[in-house]
Amino acid sequence: MAKRKRKLPILFNRNALAIARNNARCVRAVRRGFKLGKIKVSDYVDRISNLPSDLRFKILSFLPIEQAGRASLLSKDWKEVWEFSNQLHISEMGFLGLNRHQDYMDQFLPRLRAPNLDSFSFAFTRADVYYSQVRRLIIFAIDRRPKTVSLNFSDPNDARRPSYPLPDVFYDQPSLETLSLGNCALDTGQFRKFTSLKCLTLGHISLGENGAVLEEILGACEAIETLILQNVRVLFDITIKSTNLTSLTIEDCRVFAFELYTPNLIFFKYHGTELLLQPGMIDETFVFNTMSPVRKVDIKFVGTPCNDRRIVGDIAHKLLTDLRAEMRTLTICSFTSQALSKGDRMANVLQLGVTELTIKTALHDEEFEGIVVLLRSCPNLERLTLIINKENVCTTYLPPLHPISHELNFPCVRSTLKEVSVHGYKDQSSQPGWMSANQSRSLELV
Repeated sequence: MAKRKRKLPILFNRNALAIARNNARCVRAVRRGFKLGKIKVSDYVDRISNLPSDLRFKILSFLPIEQAGRASLLSKDWKEVWEFSNQLHISEMGFLGLNRHQDYMDQFLPRLRAPNLDSFSFAFTRADVYYSQVRRLIIFAIDRRPKTVSLNFSDPNDARRPSYPLPDVFYDQPSLETLSLGNCALDTGQFRKFTSLKCLTLGHISLGENGAVLEEILGACEAIETLILQNVRVLFDITIKSTNLTSLTIEDCRVFAFELYTPNLIFFKYHGTELLLQPGMIDETFVFNTMSPVRKVDIKFVGTPCNDRRIVGDIAHKLLTDLRAEMRTLTICSFTSQALSKGDRMANVLQLGVTELTIKTALHDEEFEGIVVLLRSCPNLERLTLIINKENVCTTYLPPLHPISHELNFPCVRSTLKEVSVHGYKDQSSQPGWMSANQSRSLELV
C-alpha cells in the first residue's frame, strides 16, 4: 500500500485565501464558457491596449506590485508598462505562504526597469528569518531614491519578535521626505543624513529611557513637521522637542507622562489604552512648556477601569484647558466625555473656542451627561458631528451624579449651531428626540 504524502503546513491569512478562491472561481467559469461554446475567442476585445500609455501607467500605479504583475496578463502592452512602475509596494498579505512570497520577489525584482521610485513599502513579519532576502530588497529599492519609504516588520501575533537591523546603506537617502518604520532596530547616529525628512512614523520600537532615542532623532532631523508614534515603548516619561513640528499623533504608547516643547504645533492627537495613571501627577501627565497654537485636537482614553475615570476626567480637563487658546476643532470619544463629567475639576466649567465638535458615541442614556458637558463648554459651536458605533459603547457605564435634563438649552444650540450630522443612525424615518431644539438648523443623517 502506497504511503500517503504528508501535506506540509502553509502559512496564510484569510484575505489572501479569499482572493485565491475568487480568482480560481473566475477561471473555472471562463473555461466552462469556452467548453460549452457560450464564449468565443472573438468575443474578447483587448480594451486595455487601446488606452493611452500614460493612462495605463497611472492605473497600474494604484496596484501593489504583485497585483500589477498579475494584471499584466490582461494585455500585452500592459505587460511592458508595469515593469516601469515608479511605486513598489509589497506585502505578504497577498500570498498564501511565505515561500511563495519570496519566490515571487525573486521573479519580479530583475524585471523592474524603473530608474527611480516615488514610493516604496514593504510589510513582512518574518524579516529575521529571511534576513538576506529582505536586505537585498531594501538595497534594491533604496538605490532608486524613493521619496516615501515604509518598512513594517511587526507581527501582531508575536510582540516579542526581534527588531530588524536596517543596513547602513538605508540611511544614505538625503532626498527622503516620508519615512515609516515598524519593529526596526535604529542607528540614530545616521539619521542626520535624512536632511529632507518631513514626516516620521515609528511603531513597535523602543525609544529608551525618557525617550532618548526620539530626542536624538528629532535633534538630527530638524525639518520634521509630522511625527506619529504607535505602540512605542518608553521607560518613564517622554520629552518631545521640535520647533518645526506641526502635527503630533500618539497612539497606544505605554508612557507615564509627556513633556512637549513644540511652539508651532497645530494638530495634536492622543489615543491611549496604556496611559499609566498617577493620581498625584495629573498636572505632569501632559505638559506643554511652550504656548502651542494647536487648532485641531483628537483625544481618546479607552480601557481604563471605572475607579480611574475621575483621574482621566481631570487629565482631559487639564489638557483641553492648556490647548483652548487656539483650538477650533475637537474630536472626543464617549468614554472621555463621560470622564470629563466625573472629574473633580469640572467645578471650573471649560470655556472652549471650538467651532467643530465630533463625538464618537453610542447615544446611551448614561452618555448624555458627557454630551451636555461638551455642549456647555462650546458656546461658539457651529458644526456638531455624532459618530454612532457599537465599538464606542463603554464596557461599563456610570450613571449621572445628579438628574439631568434632556433639553439642550445651551447658547450654542440657541444661536451659533448651524449643522448637525449623525453618522450610523439606523432609524432614517425619524430624528432623535433630543435634536428637536435644533429644528431650524441643517440636520444630516448618514
